[in-house]
Amino acid sequence: MIKIISIISAIASLVLSRSIPPTLHFKLFYETLCPYCQRFMVDQVAPIVDDPETAKFVDLDLELIPYGNVRNGKCQHGPIECEGNAYHRCIIDVLDYDPAKYLPAILCMEEAFKNYNFTGMDHAPMGHFGLMCVKEGTHFDVSTWCEVHRCYSSPERSAKLEEAARKETESLDPPKQFVPWITDIEGHQLPDAHADFKGYVCDYLRNNSYAMPPVCRPTISLNFEGAMSMKRESYA
Repeated sequence: MIKIISIISAIASLVLSRSIPPTLHFKLFYETLCPYCQRFMVDQVAPIVDDPETAKFVDLDLELIPYGNVRNGKCQHGPIECEGNAYHRCIIDVLDYDPAKYLPAILCMEEAFKNYNFTGMDHAPMGHFGLMCVKEGTHFDVSTWCEVHRCYSSPERSAKLEEAARKETESLDPPKQFVPWITDIEGHQLPDAHADFKGYVCDYLRNNSYAMPPVCRPTISLNFEGAMSMKRESYA
């Protein structure tokens, strides 16, 4: 009898533990005007993050580090990319480094960047893209945007955030080979998540017997060979 009660208790504990949404930790190293970063964020991350049902099933702790392939103080896609990176760092800082707060705004801006024809030479109105994504009743409202702009306009604050992003990017071991570069919380690269972010999340939930959000039903993951054939952006 005692054994039966123990088994029932163990099953109940397992069911209860699986009813609590798990937390998945990621770090994404990127730069704002990299076309591959834009595609990854807009086409892979946004569909699962933007679905309001997702948060009921899994807590996606996606930490963003906007720095990318900076060399000798110069951004890969020119000064306008440095501006975009700076705005993103300020959004993250102003919104308390909380992915649930900053991801919608940053994903919105990346989609706007993706749809804009940057030449790499023009001085695009980077602040305009932030204004495009302001939405009252959310964490990214007008007052938040004003604070973000003050952060961006402060040389000291902006430089401090850039230095922190530089140190975190350059401390990767092994170092990144391209962007976007997605890792676990310890900095280990996750090639399967890079190839199919939604599939990676859905596979984790499925393989660990968690309930899955509607966005995961159905989903087909890319195989590893497909993952490594995906284009990336890096320095030659």
